[in-house]
Amino acid sequence: MASAPDGAERVLVPRGRATSREIRTSVRTGDFFSRAGEYRVSLRQGESTIGVGGFTVAPDEGSAIVNTCGAP
Repeated sequence: MASAPDGAERVLVPRGRATSREIRTSVRTGDFFSRAGEYRVSLRQGESTIGVGGFTVAPDEGSAIVNTCGAP
């Protein structure tokens, strides 16, 4: 599941498709990550979040970004 700065969410890997905590796959996201801001990506098992990370999309190519990632 991905969460955008405005609170919008998008399922990146449908339920039942992941077979482990490590997922390496390409997914279509359209323009979901096109706005500048802080994004969160979480891995869920049922209703529980078992992993989370984040990244920042810069407002333009001249901006410096420092990313941090973490877990719950």
